[in-house]
Amino acid sequence: MKHMNSNSTINTQISQKIKDLGFLLYCIENVTENHENIFRVNIYSDNKAITLKDCTIVHKAIYPLLEDNIANKYTIQVGSVGIERPLLELRHYELVINQNIQVRIKDAKKVIGELKEVLEDKIKVLNKNNELIDINFSDIHKAKTLFVDKI
Repeated sequence: MKHMNSNSTINTQISQKIKDLGFLLYCIENVTENHENIFRVNIYSDNKAITLKDCTIVHKAIYPLLEDNIANKYTIQVGSVGIERPLLELRHYELVINQNIQVRIKDAKKVIGELKEVLEDKIKVLNKNNELIDINFSDIHKAKTLFVDKI
């Protein structure tokens, strides 16, 4: 999976267009699935669930920005990031402080718990044994939010 450079002009334009519609950009991904190139835009809202209609509105709004550069090479998809969201960037972790997450560390160990703190180089997760575990970003292989009441 390849995440788009968040500093690019097109990403800034997409983000602004999405914001103008009342939504927020979560991430942009370039992926290949079944030999098809996909330009995937994930959106969210702080105050409502994302609907299919919302995704259609965003798709129609951003398509003109992508038409010349992306549309002829990629299938453009707009979707909700979902309840169990991947944590891909520092800001994603900051959005879910005090929520339950699952972190797979490079040594294949899995840490599940409540995200308590996000620092520049690491996160702190409170596990079910009430232990506060420090995890360096450099050691994280994959992380996501978990949709559960209690860990």
